[in-house]
Amino acid sequence: MKKNLYITAIAIFLFSGIATAQHATHFTLSYNVSFPSGDLSKFVEKTSWRGGALEWKGFINEKMSAGIDGAWHTFYQKNDYDSYNVDIEDINITLTGRQYRYSNNIPIYGRFDYHGSNEGDNIRWFAGVGLGTMWSEQITNMGLYQFTSDTWHFAMSPRIGVNYYLNDWRALSLSLSYDYGFETSKRDAVNYLRLGIGISFIN
Repeated sequence: MKKNLYITAIAIFLFSGIATAQHATHFTLSYNVSFPSGDLSKFVEKTSWRGGALEWKGFINEKMSAGIDGAWHTFYQKNDYDSYNVDIEDINITLTGRQYRYSNNIPIYGRFDYHGSNEGDNIRWFAGVGLGTMWSEQITNMGLYQFTSDTWHFAMSPRIGVNYYLNDWRALSLSLSYDYGFETSKRDAVNYLRLGIGISFIN
């Protein structure tokens, strides 16, 4: 866990330092809809409508920006009444009932983006990658029992998006990101696709 936090802290420091010579800074608030995939979809299959993100980035030059991005996404699924195998203190037992599953995920990235078109255009696309860490928690409620586990992952997040500039100080933002928290000794990988719809305040 400490290793992942150190990597994230260094990435944020470097990305923030790079952006000190920015042409402009963007602070973006976005609402996120997320779609589980890979190992996460084995635990929760349902689309998540519970998510949001905060991002700050500064332009190094007309085409390049660097910044930091933090988000929160919760997945939820109610499973039908059935018999399920669960582990209690390393003992596998079978319980019968309904299961309520939750996956809470908080990724934190240092981001670097390339911006197409030209500075001053109303519409500009961008593409880039984020590197950092992700805290992930899985909760299973079943009758009187609750099973909880959490861990930190090394994580990365490629993305593409577009900004529509309303004026010199506001822009609408639409982005598609793929969050991938790598497998750890305690947990399988956590991966999902997220669609972000937001507004940027420009200084």
